[in-house]
Amino acid sequence: MTQSRPVPPAIPASARLALLAISVLVLLMMNMDTMWATSVDLAHHYALVVRLSDLWTLPHALDPSLGEMNVYPRLAHQTAAILGRLAGSPLLGLQIVTVLSLLLFWAAVAWIVQTLPRAAAIATALMLAALMMLNLSTLQMQVHGDEVAGNFFFSQLAAQGFVMAVIAACMTLDAAGHPSWLRNVLLAGAVWLATSIHLMPALELLCVMGVLVTLDLLQLWRQRRTGFPVAGVLAGALLLAALVLLATHPAFRAMSSISINNGAMFTNHLGSVKAVLNYSVLITALSGAIVWRWLVLERRENNRALLALKYVGSYGLAVSGLCLLQALAWKFGFGSEYAIKKYVAALNSVVLLELALLPVLFVRALRLPAAAGGNGVAAIVHAWLLPSALTAFAFHVAIAPAVKIIDISELASLEQQLILRRDLLIPAHPGRFTYVAGVQRLPPHLAYMMSIALFQTPRSANAASILTNRALIDWTMVGSIVTSEGSYMDKQDCRRAPPAQGIAVMDGRCLERRMGVQRTRIEFGGPQPGACTLQGFGDREQYSTWTIAMEASMSCPVPLIAGKAPSHIEIDAAAFLNKVASQRAIVSVNGAAPMTFVFDAAEPKKITVPLTGTVGEQVEIRLTLPDARSPQELGLSGDQRKLGLALRALEFK
Repeated sequence: MTQSRPVPPAIPASARLALLAISVLVLLMMNMDTMWATSVDLAHHYALVVRLSDLWTLPHALDPSLGEMNVYPRLAHQTAAILGRLAGSPLLGLQIVTVLSLLLFWAAVAWIVQTLPRAAAIATALMLAALMMLNLSTLQMQVHGDEVAGNFFFSQLAAQGFVMAVIAACMTLDAAGHPSWLRNVLLAGAVWLATSIHLMPALELLCVMGVLVTLDLLQLWRQRRTGFPVAGVLAGALLLAALVLLATHPAFRAMSSISINNGAMFTNHLGSVKAVLNYSVLITALSGAIVWRWLVLERRENNRALLALKYVGSYGLAVSGLCLLQALAWKFGFGSEYAIKKYVAALNSVVLLELALLPVLFVRALRLPAAAGGNGVAAIVHAWLLPSALTAFAFHVAIAPAVKIIDISELASLEQQLILRRDLLIPAHPGRFTYVAGVQRLPPHLAYMMSIALFQTPRSANAASILTNRALIDWTMVGSIVTSEGSYMDKQDCRRAPPAQGIAVMDGRCLERRMGVQRTRIEFGGPQPGACTLQGFGDREQYSTWTIAMEASMSCPVPLIAGKAPSHIEIDAAAFLNKVASQRAIVSVNGAAPMTFVFDAAEPKKITVPLTGTVGEQVEIRLTLPDARSPQELGLSGDQRKLGLALRALEFK
């Protein structure tokens, strides 16, 4: 049978690739100023980028400001550090790699789709776009892009983009008729590089290589080729080499130990491990069916323009199979539920792509090569517009559910101001560190980020207080505070120098004398962070903080009064009595018998609760509010918070 090859489009592959690259760069520039992460992971990845930008390599001693990032795979961070040096900002370097990684993933998908015959490519692209829009408007299943929306799985997304680009490159080599050993050499090296970025996508690429090698050998066996044994040995050796490169990589052991940590991760419609595993089984079946159908079509039609089916199906088998293997490892004490759920974005992305390919499997007219030529509208859409348009569309749909949290240009400007003050104004104090707090328009997770990254502040209790917007716990560790001019931290007699550009630097020892004494009275209103850890409470307001649930609790530091533990607590609070006759507050301190208090007047009321038994460094106060009601259920407004008490202050006596 004479082998049929796809009719080349109007422009060569190199020109199409250049056009796609230009489109990616344009999209990168258009989306550089927006970051969507609210997770503490952003701070930790940024800290590693800053440290590499400053030192290039990390010292042998563990850096207390980096934590687990001391042993994290860092190729993506090194790339960000280099780009940050060129751009004059580590933050910009991190953002470039983040956005580029997401664009690279969807550009590789678009390239794979574009290699199909013209009718099939256009139909698949339209189908994929429709499925992504349907998902966005109804199911809202997380796809690639969710890694940096709210969360910040920077390395995972960077490796995922790299892996998909490698798969697209391998498919292009295959379509051009290059020998399979060349592709396998590329895959083995790419597995090692991917492991230097993040382990999970590297494992996916290794499994893709395993599926491709199996398919190669199956085809050779079916064709009764004489070189089957030699090809099998060579392919097996390269696959084994890739496995050894991955298993002996320093990142393998580091990421294996990190995967045991069980973090919180929300996945739409796949909240349980059982649901994720059932989903993986379905995707395994779908991917296997696509690969099987490709084998049938390849034997019947011998059309290299259908290689997208082979590579997408192989990727689907790799992702879903690995998720199932991760669950099996978890059953034997390796990994965590969190590690299993981290496959969800890849599972959702591949299932959308595979569903978009289904018409190609069964509609023969879509698989026919286009007529010779290529200057018509369809040819222009296929060769010129499809890859760029699909990349742009998929990118924007993927990040559509995300909310802009950070203005990069504004934050990069602050970054430069902080670096300047670090280098010129802040002296070194052994055992004392610099904290960023009270900076205008800087959320707590970004204040924490700047503290540990730019000032190498250890990830200790004080850093945790910055992250949770609470009062600093240990003032003996505070060397300097960087804050906004006029903030609650800005004390004129403690300034190291006159403020500049709205930023003031405070002397830590001076602030310790002013603010570091143990307070017997804790305020729940105003701009200064509270000293208590709260659950079941709303945001801090000007004069108080509301309970917003029928159960609330707070854990507060206990001061010494004249060298002795306090004997009781006085709570100053007001009740929500709009269309509510009274509010009962059932209060329990440190697990003691609960006491019931009734608030039936609009004015604030002080209640006294005894401290009995052994009084430790923290006191746990639990509130049960059976009469709490939301303004919405009372017909007052759309506010759904169940309001009970507005806590104004707490005083130890």
